[in-house]
Amino acid sequence: MPIIHISIAKGRSLDQKRDLARKLTEVTAETLGVAPEKIWIRIDEFDKENFAVNGELMCDRQ
Repeated sequence: MPIIHISIAKGRSLDQKRDLARKLTEVTAETLGVAPEKIWIRIDEFDKENFAVNGELMCDRQ
């Protein structure tokens, strides 16, 4: 049973997350030869003020 964890910044719509879950399931099932109902996906969202890239908070980036 594959379990996929993905972390994304808050702000994506429910429809975008639905589409992401559907597409991740499709490609994982095809690639690993696993039934779609065996694939679990966990989406963790974080505030941009709690994540930094190259020493700069995402909320401060343009």
